Amino acid sequence: MPSDLGVSPGSRPALRSRIPTRLLTWAAMLIALSVVLTRVASVRIPVGGVEAVRIGFGTLPILMAGIWGGPVFGFLVGAVADLVGYGINPMGPYVPLITLSSGMLGLIPGLVLRLFAGKEINFARIAAAVAAAEVLVGMVLTPWFLHLAFLIPYAVLIPPRLVSKPLEVVLFSLIIHLVTVPLARRGTLPAAAGR
Repeated sequence: MPSDLGVSPGSRPALRSRIPTRLLTWAAMLIALSVVLTRVASVRIPVGGVEAVRIGFGTLPILMAGIWGGPVFGFLVGAVADLVGYGINPMGPYVPLITLSSGMLGLIPGLVLRLFAGKEINFARIAAAVAAAEVLVGMVLTPWFLHLAFLIPYAVLIPPRLVSKPLEVVLFSLIIHLVTVPLARRGTLPAAAGR
């Protein structure tokens, strides 16, 4: 006997069967963690009323999403985290290009780890994935997008990143490695790491 929703008792709705609960739970947790760390555990440097440089841990969960769940999962976590964070605590006008760069920060590590498909994930591979994302997004895309949107000079955008990004690569790689190893042993990652 069909229910009011047109679903027979005992059958599963189509959406539920396509998106595992574990994946949704990990996505929600990483998005929330990114939003909180970006707003609480970050130093923001505004230039002309617009956030030009942010140094902190808000990107760490986005990098984790790409490494743990793959490029699509990482992109979605990054983009949604930016949208939710902007909705909660905006700094300046909304710029869709920044949402794109946040998504790319999750996409790139997943793509880099695909180069090592079938190989054990280790510190060097995690560091390569994090470095690729931080260089391409943190040093190239985000400054370019901020320059396009607000005409902030590269001379203001690049120097702080030359100091912060190498430190973040080392620190984030170490943290991700220390968290990934026990989660992988327990089989509790959202998907096969690097998928």
